[in-house]
Amino acid sequence: LTYEGDGDGTIGGSESGTIYVKIINDYKQPELKLMGIDLPEDKLPVGTSSLIKLRIQNLGDLMIKNVELKLNGFSSQGINLDNWPDIQYVKSLEGHAVKLVEYKLFIDSKVESGTYPLDLNLKYKDENDKEYTHDTVLYVPVSGKGSTDDLTPRVIIDNYYYPSEYVEAGQTFPLTISFYNTNESTAVKNIKVSLNSDEQIFSPVGSSNSFFIKEIKPQEFSENIINLKAKIDAENRNYNISADIEYQDESGEKFTEKEMISIPVNQQLNLTISNIEMPPQIFEGSPTSLAVDFYNTGRTIIRNLIIKTEGDFEIQDGTLFIGNLEPGKDNYYDVTIIAHEEGELEGKIIFEYEDGVGTKFTSEQPFILEVMAYEEPHMMGFENDLDSAEKQSTLKKWHIAAGILVLIVGLTAFLIIRRRRKKKLEEVFLDE
Repeated sequence: LTYEGDGDGTIGGSESGTIYVKIINDYKQPELKLMGIDLPEDKLPVGTSSLIKLRIQNLGDLMIKNVELKLNGFSSQGINLDNWPDIQYVKSLEGHAVKLVEYKLFIDSKVESGTYPLDLNLKYKDENDKEYTHDTVLYVPVSGKGSTDDLTPRVIIDNYYYPSEYVEAGQTFPLTISFYNTNESTAVKNIKVSLNSDEQIFSPVGSSNSFFIKEIKPQEFSENIINLKAKIDAENRNYNISADIEYQDESGEKFTEKEMISIPVNQQLNLTISNIEMPPQIFEGSPTSLAVDFYNTGRTIIRNLIIKTEGDFEIQDGTLFIGNLEPGKDNYYDVTIIAHEEGELEGKIIFEYEDGVGTKFTSEQPFILEVMAYEEPHMMGFENDLDSAEKQSTLKKWHIAAGILVLIVGLTAFLIIRRRRKKKLEEVFLDE
């Protein structure tokens, strides 16, 4: 903003500031998911090649682009690609749209009948070029050479879920796991499942890490719930849980399987804010400095921190963007205000920030200003016979002196606040 004088002695100038625009978006964010596999027949035969189609869908409302699918987990003596690239590309996919992506697989003749996992990595971008990745597993049923429906029974995890998008560190949550018997004719029984997590991040609550399933009939499911608690000092990331599965078929033959699932953990934020520091006396029309210290006393980064002031007074340069505040770090915020009326004036300093998964938080520090009226200095000790010019000259000098006095008071209060804040920050540094 630039302004000019009007020719009567008024001096022009310029001011600058930052405007923050809050954007509200009701659209569901992009999410690409594998919805299933289309096979030429119920099971892929060994010793030959088969064309499979992966059915992917954009579950979000917005378009995604630069979609990359990478299929891996192959073996030269098992399932492999038949002159086919492991990476496939899709230029774009509209919201809720479905796309079939083809792969040509060769099944070695020595592969036994069963269901075999392959790993699929999905990578894509939204319209703003933000990149997303997602890992999943697809299961390929294979019919061994000369086999019938009496395939080796396999127990796999076909689905799992927990109450929210992520698990809070230090909190207990129910984990539901669905187990599936892939065999068409053989039941499995005496199933023991043992769960173990990376770095022992998750511990069972109210039970052991193992549970028992009496029986799962052919091509049926069994859902089981176990309560787990995430370590309070767990970092923000995904953690794997392995499931060791022991079971028997109808003839008593023993089998083992190992499955893997992944759960994201999010650390709770802890922003500690000090009391607001202000001068002991505030005068109407006089600039006043307010200051506050704040600390990240949590175990994870505070992101996109913005601080601003609101109230019934003039605010100068009141918005400050901090960005990220690391754990154990501190900073301060100060703002200059000018009260244009006397009495009690209410205001607040607002802290807006996000955690690692984009959840928004707001903390407010309210305050009350006791504003005193500015009093004109009284002309004392002058004789009544002073002429008008002398009175005006003397009055002008008193105005200048009063202005200087107000300025000195404001500056002194500002320096006191600065000195107190510096001392406090030094004490925090020494404590660390």
